[in-house]
Amino acid sequence: MSKSEKDIKKSKFSYKRGLSYSIGQMSDITAYQTFTFLIFTFYYAVVGVSVILIMIGFIIWALWNSFNDFLIGYSCNDLLCNDLVVILYIIYNLIYKLNTYFMQ
Repeated sequence: MSKSEKDIKKSKFSYKRGLSYSIGQMSDITAYQTFTFLIFTFYYAVVGVSVILIMIGFIIWALWNSFNDFLIGYSCNDLLCNDLVVILYIIYNLIYKLNTYFMQ
């Protein structure tokens, strides 16, 4: 068997592998959607924030997330960032989020 035939055999689609990835994504999306729903419910029912303000907050968060994911993905793929850069970025965001949480 030549090398190209081995590569073709390795890259064949497997329903077992596809199902495994799908199940993994389902749990991730379920947790994400549950968290989003509970945040919305908490701020609406307990804190008493209007739905319009919550909607504006989710829109701002979605815009921030769309640019943030793109920039980090680009910098990690094209600029060959190492683990230190990613760790520093995570620490920076953690400090920022904790600061905004406790300053309310």
